[in-house]
Amino acid sequence: RLMSIYSFPPLITVCCFAAFAVFVLINHPGPRSNTLAYILWCITTCHWQLSWAFLLSTRDPHLAVFLARLGYTGIAFIPIAFYHFVIANMSPTLDRRFLKWAYGIGFLFGLSAWIDSLFVNGVAWHPWGYYVRAGVLHPLFLLFLCVLVLRVLLLLGREIRSEPLGSRRGRHARILRFAMLIYLPASLDFAI
Repeated sequence: RLMSIYSFPPLITVCCFAAFAVFVLINHPGPRSNTLAYILWCITTCHWQLSWAFLLSTRDPHLAVFLARLGYTGIAFIPIAFYHFVIANMSPTLDRRFLKWAYGIGFLFGLSAWIDSLFVNGVAWHPWGYYVRAGVLHPLFLLFLCVLVLRVLLLLGREIRSEPLGSRRGRHARILRFAMLIYLPASLDFAI
């Protein structure tokens, strides 16, 4: 069967984020932590969107559950990767210790996507295709996501206020805040 029309926006997102990752990798070679964190954010976003592109096209309920679990394995790390990218650019030492815990929590959420109905409670059919049903751990994930988003907004706000208006770090913080505001509407996905 051909891809569903609803699969095209996720596929376009995959192409964009893959291009962003390649562009950054080519222009900033080497193991810099902010470059690696950015590429990880792009990879986790591609993972999610590619899983969703196939999820929205399949008619097989068993494959749909597998794709939903696969997608949520990546989704578990998206907010952590963005948080990692922000602190790699802002350098708050307190947050570097919390980052290890955040990745551990993300690993547990990613693992729970594959355990019965803890994080992913199967799928439901909608006019646009199969879509994930939230498990009992999903509200905890949303709380975790909100904590990371608020922390990132706090860090960026603090950086913007502390830097002179035309400074490089201030501009960078404003760009990151703008990027986050562009990305945040993707969270409307959770409303379904």
